[in-house]
Amino acid sequence: MLEYNPNKNSNKNNDIIYELDETPNKRETIIGLALGVGYLTFFAVIPMLILRAVFKQDLDQDLLSTISQIIAACFTILMMAIVSKRVINAVMDGFNKENLVKGLIYGLIMYGIAIAYGLIDQLIFGEAITNANQGQLYVIAKLSPAIFILFAVFAAPIVEELIFRYYLYKPLEKKGPVIAIVVSTLVFSLIHLIPSIASNTFFVDLRTLPSYILPSLMFGIAYYKTKHIATTIIAHIIYNGITCFFIFMQISSGLI
Repeated sequence: MLEYNPNKNSNKNNDIIYELDETPNKRETIIGLALGVGYLTFFAVIPMLILRAVFKQDLDQDLLSTISQIIAACFTILMMAIVSKRVINAVMDGFNKENLVKGLIYGLIMYGIAIAYGLIDQLIFGEAITNANQGQLYVIAKLSPAIFILFAVFAAPIVEELIFRYYLYKPLEKKGPVIAIVVSTLVFSLIHLIPSIASNTFFVDLRTLPSYILPSLMFGIAYYKTKHIATTIIAHIIYNGITCFFIFMQISSGLI
């Protein structure tokens, strides 16, 4: 979609400049969401079967699953880039110094909100709980810090922002930013409790739902304010990076 930007309407030769809008069209949205569903469900199955056949019992199952998810994330990101190559330049242009600073600020704000929620949660319930998704991440962090960082700090934030803030949020924005933010936030948050269903702890783990809802709301607000998916990707990376740092601190001190 070509969009005229009046703030950049001329160059040195006074030629009119048109910018690519990041909004995916209908075809890109359908394919992008289908790729997102694939990533969240079965894309990791094939690499998992291959790795299991190669390493047999030599590789921990949780570690094998995470490596498979990283491969699935890379495949999904690549396919999304091919599907939406029309706007790749516009998206890549968003990774500039200005959005880097904005992403850093939003990421720090998000983590501040997360700390506040954690304190309120402990004040009400007296003891923090770890849901199934968080428990799996703690296991991976202990087994292989490098794999954990690659997945949690880079692969997951990039592919999740493309799914929830680009292909899901952006088309819904036409119906209003509030609807887009609420829907993308709810889907994002509930997806992270899928491991809780498998472990039969879903209703117990519902208590941790706000720990996903609050950051996701901020991701949505960041995208609405900046109009650049690059900002939310950077913010998500910063948020997860800080989280990982404190997880390693807890591991080193024997708390988890």
